[in-house]
Amino acid sequence: MKRKKEKKKKIRKRKIFYFIFLAFILVIELAKLDDDKKINYLLEEKSIREEKIVVANKREYYLNIRGRDRTKPILLFLHGGPGVPMTNSMRRYQLPFEDDFVVVNWDQFYTGKSYGLNKNKKIISMEDSVEDLDEIIRILKRDLKQEDLVVVGFSYGTILGVNYINKYENNISAYIGVGQSTNYKREDLEGYKRARDLSSSLLGRSFLDWTIRRIEKDKRPIFKGLAQLIKYQKLSYEKRLNVFQNIWYSLTSSYYGIMDNFSLVASQLNRSQYELKRYMKEDFDIEDRKNYQLPIIFISGAHDYLSSKDLVKTYYDSLETSYKSYRLIEKAGHSPFKESPRQTYLMIKEEAYRALALD
Repeated sequence: MKRKKEKKKKIRKRKIFYFIFLAFILVIELAKLDDDKKINYLLEEKSIREEKIVVANKREYYLNIRGRDRTKPILLFLHGGPGVPMTNSMRRYQLPFEDDFVVVNWDQFYTGKSYGLNKNKKIISMEDSVEDLDEIIRILKRDLKQEDLVVVGFSYGTILGVNYINKYENNISAYIGVGQSTNYKREDLEGYKRARDLSSSLLGRSFLDWTIRRIEKDKRPIFKGLAQLIKYQKLSYEKRLNVFQNIWYSLTSSYYGIMDNFSLVASQLNRSQYELKRYMKEDFDIEDRKNYQLPIIFISGAHDYLSSKDLVKTYYDSLETSYKSYRLIEKAGHSPFKESPRQTYLMIKEEAYRALALD
């Protein structure tokens, strides 16, 4: 009798679990339908809404192309990470851009919807990424019959963007860096200093001071994981959009399926991003070049101490180019697209049109 009761209890628990799981899936699917309804407006004759796979230097990539007028300038987003695409959360910020640009989201190597397209090529270098980006830009210009193309890099995407203009600045109309990276080690140090200033605990300040002194002596911090945890907690403004909100955007994206979402985790666990992360942390320094011909715009969150806005401003002051601009978004940290989407859109549109000499 007791065994029968236990069996019934297990069956009841299993049914409850299945019910909750199915209810969750139903909510996700309804949210996907709502997302599809919001972003997939009726196409007019001059509009474009296209998903395509392109080949660049024998590597395949997913592109998402959207705009209400295909004759408008191209705006190509370079996402962060490496390995953290923007396509899955574009409904949070992108729709206004589509009135003024043909917006292109490119899921980079082993990322998002490009994840499963290059199974035999596990590692890509920064040099490879630059060459692939150039090929994609050539494809976009050719297929869209448009010469005006603005590259917008975000976070890690700004490292790729700067490497690109260092080699191919004449191939695009302007470069915009949002959350521009300058140098990982200097940014890391500035972040610890800011976290120390924000700390109200004597123990916390002392620990961060100790960490800062070791970094300044080019030594690895002891208890580095704990130091980083304290830093990110103190710089919480920069993380206003918590991990659950980002997961929700991705799960409910009408463009991303279950396997695409699994790829977001998988891309961080395999070797595919190793070389790019190593380059980002050890080799990149924006100070290596200060003279350009094309328009360069930097947009930072006023509370961004991850890609330090102060380091960006210092570099900007020394930059020589045909046109430059440095803008701050007051109510944003490191993620202006999601923290202050309207203000970010207005700034990018204004600066891009000014660089392109458009009304």
